[in-house]
Amino acid sequence: MGKIAVVFDSSGTLMKMYRVVKNLSNDQLYENVDTITLVAKNPYRALLLIDTNPKNIVEECDSFCISSYIHNKEIPIEISYSTIYFSKAEANKILKLNKDLSIKELKEVILNVKNRCKDSFYIGSGLILNKKMMSIEFTVCTGGIINHNVQAVINHLQDKKVCIYIASGDSMNNLTSLARNIDIPINNVLGLAGVNKKEEFINKLKDRYEKVLMVGDGCNDVNALKSADLGILIRKKSNQTPIALSQASDYIVSDIIEILPIVDSL
Repeated sequence: MGKIAVVFDSSGTLMKMYRVVKNLSNDQLYENVDTITLVAKNPYRALLLIDTNPKNIVEECDSFCISSYIHNKEIPIEISYSTIYFSKAEANKILKLNKDLSIKELKEVILNVKNRCKDSFYIGSGLILNKKMMSIEFTVCTGGIINHNVQAVINHLQDKKVCIYIASGDSMNNLTSLARNIDIPINNVLGLAGVNKKEEFINKLKDRYEKVLMVGDGCNDVNALKSADLGILIRKKSNQTPIALSQASDYIVSDIIEILPIVDSL
């Protein structure tokens, strides 16, 4: 059995993210919205990840409907976050019922992020669905850069022979690029992982390691933080920390570099 494994979330933990959301009910764009918090405000919402390179979406005709694009091209989709059970079958039903929504609505947020994050290798897109209304409420795009101190943390953990993993709701396309950039084996990366998949991943690792630590920053990390031997929450500067997140965590830090004394003490 190995000694220590540290599992990182990606967005907000390893990556500093810039997000744009379009509210389809009023055609307004909103910057730097926490999409997990936005979904959590309504129990019938879910964040649906579209697992394709956003460049492919941008190249499509504006009038092409999002539903047809996803189904005709067999684009993988995944529920990245929801507060209640939300199946892919339900998501597909909503997509089919909203055939009037054109891909232009998704392209708009993608191009906005690309303009702000010109050098980013990490860009993802998705939709926020509402299963009570059977509607698509928002189009979403995120872009990011590696957070300050991340590489120093990874290097230190590797020097200490700590095994490093990533468990994230983001696409494997983005996570593969991230892993290569910070020197984490691709086999140690779990993508398209919602709340339950992250928790299952932690529990499997606990069978292989003496100590498993989870490092995250959002509501979609809460079960993994609880299940880990030690849960470390990175507090977001802009938002008040939800009580459930605080209660699930053994440590709360403000910067990823602060996890090193915790790991070194084990």
